[in-house]
Amino acid sequence: MGNAYLELVKNQRESQKKYDYYFLAVILTLLSLSIQSYKPSDFVNFTYIIAFVWVLLLVSFLAGMYRQERINISLMDEAEETWLSDELAGIGHASKNDTVITKSTGEKWTAQEIQQQREKFKSQIDKVNENISKSNKSAITAYNIQKWSFVVSLILYSMLKITNI
Repeated sequence: MGNAYLELVKNQRESQKKYDYYFLAVILTLLSLSIQSYKPSDFVNFTYIIAFVWVLLLVSFLAGMYRQERINISLMDEAEETWLSDELAGIGHASKNDTVITKSTGEKWTAQEIQQQREKFKSQIDKVNENISKSNKSAITAYNIQKWSFVVSLILYSMLKITNI
């Protein structure tokens, strides 16, 4: 991959991270503000709805935090996958060029040991890619929960404020 592509990916991830934390701050601020400004006399007929709005905002915040955790785990797994792929490529390159690979003890690796190591790396890469896929699916689900619970809470809270003016 070219440096320009890597720079774009890095910038996109930084921008997304800032947006995600900003969105979490907005959710938590709205929750805090709505609880702080709550007056029971304002919502006599709608006490359960305002409590439901608070629950939705809390769910939205917690789903956002869970999403951040899944993204961080996915990034750690991507780093591990890159390292494993580089190691696998190094072993493959060395075996194609008949380069002697030595163990830390100074002994030479046999062709069978090299093949076993390649299979081990491939197996680990497959497991890491499976974990990345699971983390990404969980992050997408958490994002949808975060987004829709936030939207519904805003709609309900706006309706409460409009009807109780």
